[in-house]
Amino acid sequence: MLEACYERLNDENGIKQLYEYYVAHSDSVADERCIPILKSMVDKSGWPQSVQNILRNYHEHDFGGKVLARLMTEERLSDEALTLAGH
Repeated sequence: MLEACYERLNDENGIKQLYEYYVAHSDSVADERCIPILKSMVDKSGWPQSVQNILRNYHEHDFGGKVLARLMTEERLSDEALTLAGH
């Protein structure tokens, strides 16, 4: 519902933050769609910052899901994965 509200308001930053949250915390296979959508929204120059936002969001709430695991695999974030596993 929040996603629909952001879309209705044309709030791209709100949608981006919501997708970063989904990637950090979701266990839903359906939310895996957020990774390529988010990548296309922020382009190559903004992608590293989005990844950092996702990892920071994870740390703040101390839980993660399957979508975060997929991101770490796709982006080859092995150092970050070890840090989060020891968290």
